[in-house]
Amino acid sequence: MISNTVAGRRTSPPFQVIGHRGARVLNDHAAIAPENSIRALQAAASLNAAIELDVIATKDGVVVLHHDDDMGRLYQVNSSEQRVRFLKYRDLQAALFNSAGHQATVEKMLGSGVQYQQSPTCKDDKIPTLSEVVDAVPHRFLYVEIKALGIPKRERNQVERRVAEIFHQKNLYSRAMVISFNPWSLVQTRLADPKIQTGLDIELSPFLQKHPMLAAMFVKSLGASAILPPYEHVTPELTAAAHRLGLKIMPWVYRQTVSEEEAFFPKLYQMGVDGIVTNAIERLQSFLKTETPGL
Repeated sequence: MISNTVAGRRTSPPFQVIGHRGARVLNDHAAIAPENSIRALQAAASLNAAIELDVIATKDGVVVLHHDDDMGRLYQVNSSEQRVRFLKYRDLQAALFNSAGHQATVEKMLGSGVQYQQSPTCKDDKIPTLSEVVDAVPHRFLYVEIKALGIPKRERNQVERRVAEIFHQKNLYSRAMVISFNPWSLVQTRLADPKIQTGLDIELSPFLQKHPMLAAMFVKSLGASAILPPYEHVTPELTAAAHRLGLKIMPWVYRQTVSEEEAFFPKLYQMGVDGIVTNAIERLQSFLKTETPGL
């Protein structure tokens, strides 16, 4: 059932602050942990945020947290092969942390020339498995993004089925959702286990931007329960179309610095979105307190 609206907002369920790849930076410009690491996810959990994370399956079928198929940006592995899907889990565990790559990633979030404090323990962070993460943040809602776009099905190492197995083993049905930019990955996930909630990450084409109900209908046709568009594609019409079909709408705002992200929160909030995926967790929470006193 769609809940009532007040001043453009649905009265329930509660608005979700969703930490993009965990919490990597704080308002004081401290770079606390590498993305998708257990420490980054625990930091987001300590801020009472839901968590977005990325998963890929290794050659031997272990579901691990890693955004890029290519290892090079954040880790260096002692192998001629550098792609996660062609490496075994033990190879990833032996990978060395690339502090320069981490620094470049953090500077994109904080702005060029900004001084920040990098945790000296970053170099000790290892690439975790999805099962480890589920146990490490037991009380937070997880958005598990399967990185399957552009990866041939035969090279995904059955990641959808293996994620479904973890959902069943850990009983994640009420506290996690599988999301992906690849619609067929969502279909494969629901074929493996229809009880799993799914959501589509989608950059709307110019045609779908003009026809938001068609975009919402496409997402609904996949059996999904949420649509996750980029912030610039969100309109009151898209929000209304999603809610009319019973879909949650949770845009992502993470292509700018954390300071720049903050500028988009009021407009998105007033359009009635159900949550925002952001690097600026604390800034979004501060904004919500001004809109909902007592939060």
